[in-house]
Formats: sequence, structure tokens, C-alpha cells
Amino acid sequence: MSDVTYQHYIGQGPEAEKLIRTVSEEIQTERLKAVAVAEKYGAVTCMQRGSFVVGLVYAEPQNQNWLKESVKIQHDGKLLPGYEPRLNTKKGKELAKHLKALTMPDYSKRIVAATGMGRTILALVGGRACLCSSSAGFRGETIVVKVPVEPMPQDGIDDDPMPTPPPWIRQCKESEMLAAMGK
Repeated sequence: MSDVTYQHYIGQGPEAEKLIRTVSEEIQTERLKAVAVAEKYGAVTCMQRGSFVVGLVYAEPQNQNWLKESVKIQHDGKLLPGYEPRLNTKKGKELAKHLKALTMPDYSKRIVAATGMGRTILALVGGRACLCSSSAGFRGETIVVKVPVEPMPQDGIDDDPMPTPPPWIRQCKESEMLAAMGK
């Protein structure tokens, strides 16, 4: 059982559409760069960990001294081998340099930052202390943001006060936020 509650917000209108368009364009630009790197090395796609691109995914197993097998990746309904660069080879270092230059933007972090709705609190979840942060998403032309609320600060002082939403974002119930996301 979570001891953390959240306030939910929803944003629509021209400002939301502009932010969604900007974030979508950033993501598409980075995906195109990743596709170009994958194609240069004869791979199907790139392999990610979070927002970091760490390797390549191939249609067939590879036997290259500059690649080390990592994990199997689900791609287009098939389980394909993923490889990371070996840093003790020249070509592996070259690949690592290309991969490091790629970062897949985290749309949630980008939306939270752009709306000024970022907040992180230390809270008890299941009896354990953990950090809970704001998160965001979008569907269609609607942005949703979820901000953690600390029920009662331990020392009576709230180190990270609740953010003030921009005028085009309004507070809503969780059910309205879920409905906007199609759930």
C-alpha cells in the first residue's frame, strides 16, 4: 500500500499542442539519427537502456570481434540478438562513440520541465523510503501530469513545495486523467 498520494493535472489547447509537437519532433529526430547509425553498421535497430542508446540489434547472430552479445530484444514480433560494442577494439570504440552521441529524449521529463510541474519527495511506500517524482504523458492533443503530494512533512517543513501549474493546465481527478489517456 502506497503512502504517497498524487495530484493530477490535465492540459489542452494551443500550448499543449505546441509542446506535444515539439517533444514529438525531438523524439523523431533522435530516432532518425539512431536508424542511421543502425543502418551504417548493418543492424535492424538500436538497443536502449532508459534514454541511453547502448547497442545494436541484428536480424541474425553476429560473429564480430568488436561486438559482444548482450540480451535478446523483441522487435516486430521476433526475438533478435542485441549487441554492445567491445571497447578493447578500434571498431567497438568507434561504435560506442556513435551510440554515446545518441540520446532518446524522455518525453515525460521534457514535459515536466517545460510545464514547471517538477517535484520530488521522499516518501514511505510499503514501509520503505523512496523518492517519488512528477511524471507526464500525452495522448492526442492532451497532456497529463501527475505530481506527488507529501501527506505530512516529517519536520513540518516542505522542502520541495507544490509547483504552480501554467494557466493552460488545470487540476483534475485521477479518473479524468485516466480517461484522457484512454484507460
